[in-house]
Amino acid sequence: MMEEWKLTRIRPDPRNKELFDDLEREDFDALVDSIRDVGQISPIMVTPTGLIICGHQRYRALKKAGVKIVNVVIESVLDSDEKAIDALRIEEQLRRRVLSPAQYVRTIRRWWDLQEFREGAHGNRLIVRQFADQEGYTPGHIYQLKRIADLVPAFMAMYDEKQLPHMMAYHLAQLPAEDQEALIDVVRDQLGALTVAAVRDHRKQVEEHAAEVERLTIERDMLKQQLDAGPIEDARIVEIEERLEDIQREKAREIAKLTRHIEEQDASIETLTAHAQSLEGALAQQQRALSFKANDRIHKWLSHADGVSLVNPVEYANAIKDDPMLHMFVRQHIDAARVIISWVTRYLACLETEAEEPDNVRRLPS
Repeated sequence: MMEEWKLTRIRPDPRNKELFDDLEREDFDALVDSIRDVGQISPIMVTPTGLIICGHQRYRALKKAGVKIVNVVIESVLDSDEKAIDALRIEEQLRRRVLSPAQYVRTIRRWWDLQEFREGAHGNRLIVRQFADQEGYTPGHIYQLKRIADLVPAFMAMYDEKQLPHMMAYHLAQLPAEDQEALIDVVRDQLGALTVAAVRDHRKQVEEHAAEVERLTIERDMLKQQLDAGPIEDARIVEIEERLEDIQREKAREIAKLTRHIEEQDASIETLTAHAQSLEGALAQQQRALSFKANDRIHKWLSHADGVSLVNPVEYANAIKDDPMLHMFVRQHIDAARVIISWVTRYLACLETEAEEPDNVRRLPS
């Protein structure tokens, strides 16, 4: 049910910014202008006490436009029921608003958390599939989006600007935060040469290291407990400590290896780019030659004259000697051929001497 309230009765929810950013300045100014021109179109969704569920941008715009009375829709939820408020908020925002990539993955993560999936429960897949169908994605893609929400801020900013490809973001997000931080400069500086496969392989190596660190840490702590309880050989503890240090060094080597891979890929890209430019130049030259060949009149005439060499002149003379009319036409063409021979002779002389002289030879009509 829609009601009219004083603007002062409603208030923003600070938690809204955990999922959704404010509109950019231009978009916000456009919303303010729209409200001034045509008024409020969509009501603001609020709790009975006036806490805004959906409509924070409309609230800001109405306030700036100087509107005193606003339309609201009241939902019967408690201010303290964060799950119910977030569920309404997510449903409304996914339906109404175009979200940035970062806002969208945060929204997907919050939706996932609200479901409180029980591990192995039969209905989990059905719920995800229904939601994926609603969003126009596969269930697998929804799961990837949920994982991408684990990106550290620097990578999330790159993802939001569409600088970080989806699958690369997915694999990076599965690394611990400290490992992501270690890769930020490498990825930012050499993103064009970085492959998803390289990131995936690095992620697997990090996961193997993490599993070994966890196992060794547990064993070390158990041995220390036994050492505290009484005499025990502590050689194994020393061995574990050394292995943990080795793993840290291996992680550093893996990052260096990934950096070298990127540099090699970058060099390959430069080589391929140079080769492509060379091919483009050769192709352009060939196209110019073909264009010249197709449009130059001299080339056309000489190519036609070249066909004469295919005929035996003695046999041809014997064939036409009894046809005066044809013989007359051939003589006319022979006169033209003499002009061509003179032109070609002078042309060749120009090539040999690189001299330029006026062309006084009679030109053939086009």
